[in-house]
Amino acid sequence: MQTATMEAMAVSPEREERRRQQRELADRLTDSGAMDEIFSQLDAGVPLSGEGGLIGGMLKAALERGPKAELTEHLGYEKGNPNARLFPNSRNGVITKTLSTEIGDIELDTPRIEMELSRRCWWARDSVAWMDSMG
Repeated sequence: MQTATMEAMAVSPEREERRRQQRELADRLTDSGAMDEIFSQLDAGVPLSGEGGLIGGMLKAALERGPKAELTEHLGYEKGNPNARLFPNSRNGVITKTLSTEIGDIELDTPRIEMELSRRCWWARDSVAWMDSMG
């Protein structure tokens, strides 16, 4: 009977590899100091999960980071640049979208852009007929 229990408790190679990878990542993050602020927040009573939890906040920050960087690259200037008005396209606030996840709903702020369309005119409602007004 004891042999059957030991066999049932055996860890699969996949699970052992996942444990190793998670341990390695946790050690790197802790050793680098990246977890210091998170540990401070937890020590101060901020929940890890649930409403107002750190995991939701970290997921929100991670998911919003990509579109912001892509928009900066697309527009050719950083947010807050005083010369932004000199560019044909500009930032135009955000649209909030709700993303349902395993840890709860995350409210994502998705950047909007205002595009200058002065060079193009829409001439036909049901077709894609564009006319270049600049020649």
